This record gives sequence, structure tokens and C-alpha cells, in this order.
Amino acid sequence: MRHPCPIARVLFAALTLTVAPSDGARAQPADPLPILDERGGASRLHPEPGALGPAPTVTRRAPDPEPEPGPEAPRESLMGVYSRFVSIPDAILSAFYTDHPSVDGVAAGVTFVTGRRLDYQIAVEVDWMRLAFPDGNWRLTGTPTFGATYAEIDLDILSVDVAYRGFVPFGSGTFALHYGAGLGLAALIGPARTAEVLPTCEEPVATCPHWRQVTYDDAEVPRVLPVLHLFSGLQVELGAEGVLRLDVGLRNVPYVGLTGAVRL
Repeated sequence: MRHPCPIARVLFAALTLTVAPSDGARAQPADPLPILDERGGASRLHPEPGALGPAPTVTRRAPDPEPEPGPEAPRESLMGVYSRFVSIPDAILSAFYTDHPSVDGVAAGVTFVTGRRLDYQIAVEVDWMRLAFPDGNWRLTGTPTFGATYAEIDLDILSVDVAYRGFVPFGSGTFALHYGAGLGLAALIGPARTAEVLPTCEEPVATCPHWRQVTYDDAEVPRVLPVLHLFSGLQVELGAEGVLRLDVGLRNVPYVGLTGAVRL
């Protein structure tokens, strides 16, 4: 004789508790249900078709292939010349001198460039700069009027620097922003001498006369200076022949200039 289904017996017990009489007519408790110990009984429970089917197969998407690197920009070498207008702004001079002349000048030079087109370049510049220091009186801030100094400065500056240049091309690459920085050395060539103004000097200091000949002395001008070169600007490609650049920068002295270079 087959034993009743365990689930049916549990349901029957729950039903018996539900319809049990009240306390006034409580029936005698039934015998406790025997502990079921049906080994392998679960094997007689047949799941509905498809309820415990095989796990669905998950198809993994293959990773996208990494893009192949594009061809490197070709290496190139250029030789160029440039011309620049240089100036020490009055606002900078006025931070140190109450009275001073304006300082402007010109610069010119040659440049040799090697690197990858519109990627990076290493540039070497050989530069000549002529600063026009007009003869005149200089007075340090905080110095009385008669403490001004008359100066005659006639200097040429020869320098060389090595700089890194990067590019930000736009459009078809005909135009590109360029930027960079470099270091070098400069040699100062030429005389510089000073003289004291007369003790009767009053405002305006620029017109004060100075002692002649007697108090002239060689100015203490350093003859070798380090060069710090910072620059940026716009470059225009001239086909396969060369480039034209508008340069704005600081090469110890602020400048703006134009550079033309041909590919070798």
C-alpha cells in the first residue's frame, strides 16, 4: 500500500487545525503526525515540462578589435629666417624705476628645425638682438630726484637656444597653433657707461643735466646671460615647400615676429 503524499498530509493537518472546535467543545487532540522519512520520495515528484529545463545559453560578444595605429607623420627638416620687434613694456620698467626711457629694439636670426610634421619639432635658433636704450636718466623707485643716474647703453645681444615645439592642427592641417619653450645662452656685446646727475636735479628728472666726463663710469653689465624662451603663435603650411609662422613670445624680452622656413 502506497503512503499518502507528504504534501497532502501537511495540507490535511492544516485543514484540521482550521476547523477545530472552539474551547467550549474542544475535541481531544489527535495523535501527532508521524515523522515522515521517505528516502527518495522527492524522486516521485514530477516537475512540469520546461520548469527545470537546461539553463539558457548566454552568448558572449567578442571584444571589438583594437584600432590599428595610423601611420606616423613623416620626419622633416626646415631652415628658416625671422624678424622680430622686441620691447620691454613700460609697465614692467615702472615696477622698478620711477623715471626711465622707453626701451624698444629689433631682432633677427636663423632657425633650424627637425621633427615630425605637425606633431613635434626641435628647433635651434641663432639670434641677434639690438636693444635701443636711449641715452637718459634712470631713477630707482624710492630714490630722491638727485639720486638719478644718467646712462649710455649701446648693446648687441648674440644668443643661441634649443626649444621644443608642439602643434595643435585644425581644419585640413593647413593652419595650426604652435607652442613651445627652450633654453640657451646669450652674450652681451658693447659699451655701457653711467654718470651722476647734478645735485640740483628736480622734476622732471628726464631733463636733469648730468656731470660730464668727470663722473663717467663703466656700468656693471653681465656679459653672459641665460636665455629663457617661451612662445606661441599661428603656423600656415605653404604646400610642400615650407611654412610661414606668426610668433609671439618671451626671449628674455617680449617680442612679436614673423618666420619663414623652407623644407630641406
